[in-house]
Amino acid sequence: MEVILALLALIVAIVGIWIGWWAPKAARIREALREAEPLLYFTVGSYGGPGGYGFGINLQNRGTASAHNLAVYLPDIQGPAWQAPQLAAGATPYIPVPLPANAPVRTQQIEGLTARLVYHDRFGREFSSTLPLVQQRRDDGFYNVGAGANQPTILRPTIRFRDLWRLRKIV
Repeated sequence: MEVILALLALIVAIVGIWIGWWAPKAARIREALREAEPLLYFTVGSYGGPGGYGFGINLQNRGTASAHNLAVYLPDIQGPAWQAPQLAAGATPYIPVPLPANAPVRTQQIEGLTARLVYHDRFGREFSSTLPLVQQRRDDGFYNVGAGANQPTILRPTIRFRDLWRLRKIV
């Protein structure tokens, strides 16, 4: 019985020492991950005129960290409508994405339209932002597409123990 209690005390002591070693290291890793998070905001609208029709993407990196491996997905476009390897902190590009004049999103009412932005931080963690879109009928029978009063919803990755352990040597 005494041996079991001694082993139990030893295990508790080892776990206590490990937690004392790991807790400050995990806090530093979490802080580094927060500092590396890009803060992206985007909105989508339609444009049109003699030069053509399409979507206009306004993208803003309001954070202090660069975003990596960006892709914007739009309705009526197979695959990413726009991609970039990196977007620097403070960058605010406007990206025109042409559409054919007879694109369904311009010619018929479609429910549930969304635009999606996917990007990564410098550690490769994936962030996703979804923006519901609305259509507004024009006098000529076509539709304008835009965000209206909608705001993007950002899905941030959760920080799991496995991620912290993997990043302990990098941070």
